[in-house]
Amino acid sequence: MQLNEAQRAAAQHDQGHALVLAGAGTGKTSTLIARACELLRRGVKPEQIIMVTFTRRATREIRERMVREVGDSADQVRIGTFHRICLDIMRIEPESFEMRGFTVIDEDDREQLMRLARGALLPNDANERNNTLPKAAQLVSWLSYARNANIPVSDYLKQQKIFDEKQLADVLAVYEAYEARKQRAHYLDYDDILRRCTMVLVAQEAVRKRIMARFAHVLVDEIQDTSALQWLLLRAMRHHAQVYCVGDDAQSIYAFRGADFRTVHNFADIFKSGPNRASTYRLTENYRSTQEILDVSNWLLEQSPLQYKKKLYAARGSGKPPIMVDCDDDLAQGLWIANDVAQRQAAGLALSEMLVLVRTAYAARPIESALIERNIPYVFVGGTSLLKAAHVRDVLALLRVRVNLNDDVAWMRYLTFWKGVGDRTAERWVQQISACESLEQAAEFLFRTKPEPGGPAMPLMHLLNAPSTPVSQVEAAMQALEPLLSVKYQYEQWDQRKRDLELLARVAQRFRSLDAFIEEFVLDPLHASLVSPASDALVLATVHAAKGTEADVVYVARLDAGQYPHSRAQSDEEFEEERRVLYVALTRAKNEMYLVRSPELIAAWGSQPTFVEGVPDGLVTRVQFGQRRREVWSTLKSLDGVIPDIDDI
Repeated sequence: MQLNEAQRAAAQHDQGHALVLAGAGTGKTSTLIARACELLRRGVKPEQIIMVTFTRRATREIRERMVREVGDSADQVRIGTFHRICLDIMRIEPESFEMRGFTVIDEDDREQLMRLARGALLPNDANERNNTLPKAAQLVSWLSYARNANIPVSDYLKQQKIFDEKQLADVLAVYEAYEARKQRAHYLDYDDILRRCTMVLVAQEAVRKRIMARFAHVLVDEIQDTSALQWLLLRAMRHHAQVYCVGDDAQSIYAFRGADFRTVHNFADIFKSGPNRASTYRLTENYRSTQEILDVSNWLLEQSPLQYKKKLYAARGSGKPPIMVDCDDDLAQGLWIANDVAQRQAAGLALSEMLVLVRTAYAARPIESALIERNIPYVFVGGTSLLKAAHVRDVLALLRVRVNLNDDVAWMRYLTFWKGVGDRTAERWVQQISACESLEQAAEFLFRTKPEPGGPAMPLMHLLNAPSTPVSQVEAAMQALEPLLSVKYQYEQWDQRKRDLELLARVAQRFRSLDAFIEEFVLDPLHASLVSPASDALVLATVHAAKGTEADVVYVARLDAGQYPHSRAQSDEEFEEERRVLYVALTRAKNEMYLVRSPELIAAWGSQPTFVEGVPDGLVTRVQFGQRRREVWSTLKSLDGVIPDIDDI
């Protein structure tokens, strides 16, 4: 692996903890991989190394590259997201973490469980429309933030000054009911995984020493996006292993999940205690973009009152200056982008080499409309995950009750498939199923209760009679439910939905057990938009979803008031995070970058100017789209106005 001098120095770090501040495109992943390979070459056993990644995609990439560098020993390194690593750690001593018989639930299940807890506490005669108790989704959001920020949810809600004492007591009662339901059904939600692992390792020194005796090095990617809870976990590990972190404080854009980029700035102080010192390395040579693109990115950070101490230099040298395109409105932006993409495609550039970035999914709609009108194939990233697709969740509900008889949420979804079974009936059956000791007994109960052919007992028996391998169980579930699903989705692209389920079966082939398959799928679901894309398709993505990607040509669209910074940003901290979101967008471009905006929308919004309002003329080339249309409209307001020929506009 070829490294520059700064990367090599970071990879060959000797003693103590280390922080590598790696600017965008400076070879952060290569340096992290080089560090792991260096440890293996020094004789560190692969099973003594933990590598924490941000996504499953990053996990796969890092493992594949390490195998190419050092061979099969890389497969023995423990690599995964924080959630995956925590689950692996807890399975070393499941009794110490009270992990026996638990099922991991995803965000949709979590919201459904919160909805049940909330509904149970509403009076029978409550008018839902006039009820002041927050919706389940909002309750989940508050609880998740408090957990990741490692503060009591009651304190967090008091800080927000949203409720009076009576309302706060009602909300906390819902949370207590939610926790009770989780315990009864043996559920772990995402935050429980981190919280339980961290709590035991922090509070139980004997367990921590036994667990951490297995590990000598902890390598962490994207350290700027870690939450307070994740930092606490790393601090618990620091006396037992060398902690080596890689990240970029200027790309910290997940404060809504509890991430705090200031912990990166405080790394040396946090990790200076104990026998090890903390070292800091900086990577500033960018291999992705041309200097003109980096000049705009550097300028953006220089406008911040925060001290990033970061200026990137292009190893590739100079190229085309970024172009700022001023359009009449958001519809004109979509039209200009679609036209430019079509022209490039006609000239031979693959659609996959182009990337369109927006701040939010809603902001993408005018662009999607133009792409559809021009018949340009595209995939939207940042949308619905495959796991959240209704037909996939239908099949998973059956598979989940196969694994966990106490999975109330899965039972509710499964039982309400059948005609004549509503929520009240299903909930009554679930209570009776909870008294069963096996799935066989549950199937017998359902057969006695609803004995007609093709009733809810039949798919259960189908699973019980099928081989226990994950792929066999998935295929059996698909076969058993297909008659119902084909009718349920007959007018909703059933053929495409069926292909999604076939993909599910292919994915299941990689797993040894059904519970491992379900757990992995829940932890990091595939995205439906990426399951069966066209052979060549344009990628349209939110900035948060596009982090870590790059393209030859990048369109940063909707650089309008209310977008960069977003209208929700109120405090100085939120304002600066919005600047970092834009920085991430700007640093995705390799060769060409287009900043597409509608300056007149600032007046319409009555909002503050965007971050790029003051970009110097020397850094960008300015063009206008739609100016001629404005001039024509102006002339039409006079009595002598004549509508020109369409080709003259």
